Amino acid sequence: MSEKRVFVYGDLNLDVIYFLDTDELVFRDVSYVARRGLYAPGGVAGNLAVAARRLGSRTSVIAKVGEDVVGVVLVKDLETEGVGVRYVAATREEPTGVMSILVKPGGGRVIVGYRGANRLNTPSSEVIESAVSSADAVFAYGFAARNVDRGESLVGLLTRASRESVVTGLDLSGFNKGDRSLLLKLKKSVTYAFINLDELEELVGSASVSAAEALYKSLEPEVLFLKMGERGSLAIAGDRKVSVKAFNVMAVDTTGSGDAFNAGVLYSVLEGFDLDKALLYGNAMGAYKALGVGARHLPRSLRELEEFIEAVGRLSGQHAL
Repeated sequence: MSEKRVFVYGDLNLDVIYFLDTDELVFRDVSYVARRGLYAPGGVAGNLAVAARRLGSRTSVIAKVGEDVVGVVLVKDLETEGVGVRYVAATREEPTGVMSILVKPGGGRVIVGYRGANRLNTPSSEVIESAVSSADAVFAYGFAARNVDRGESLVGLLTRASRESVVTGLDLSGFNKGDRSLLLKLKKSVTYAFINLDELEELVGSASVSAAEALYKSLEPEVLFLKMGERGSLAIAGDRKVSVKAFNVMAVDTTGSGDAFNAGVLYSVLEGFDLDKALLYGNAMGAYKALGVGARHLPRSLRELEEFIEAVGRLSGQHAL
């Protein structure tokens, strides 16, 4: 199998992760002391690009960082992972994005942060043309709807790729009810759409499968992938619905699990796998990630992912390849 060339448009951040002993945070004049804390590279574009690269795709990011030491570190980390950084620009106008991630007992988390330079990630028409002309797939994140151009670059990138018959992926995180007109501009321009239950409720007011089906009909992708956490995942494709159960693992930190799922699915569909196997690989990537700290706790290779699937499958009697 040849390496598929994937360009990912989205955020690069420094994650500052705090592990708390409480599920409840109250905004009042008190201090919370974490039992553990650390810095880690993050941001949705970097997370997906690294995950897909480890599976065997040839990935590059279209992103923006600040002219600061954090930006230098994030770019160097991507280079070490073999991710292309030709289209990572630096700016003096804003610092590199930083996210504070508060991890609760059980692995759930709340994220508070400042996107900084990510807001200025508005690639030129020349960059878009260059990326699309050499891509097998282009993947974008809905947080770009919050950029200074209000999603204009997001629409330009995906519609251009679609016209050139390049596979397009869109994670709908970052969109809300006020972005309906922007989403209508992407109608029929997205091959694969991704959303989780919380994001679905934020976007359409309901976290039901019927709401996902309505979104599918509105956006008209080839497939809509619904990430349902402990309930597994669901693919909607025309009149078909395909579901695969989640892996039963003890989550340590779910930060980046959605991006890992996206990478597993995207790799699979680019290799021609059916939806059942794509969901299986997506669920496995998300579960593997949740077993470790930070958004980049990922299998080192496709082989390691498949060994993980086999090992967990033997324990549970499910998920055989």
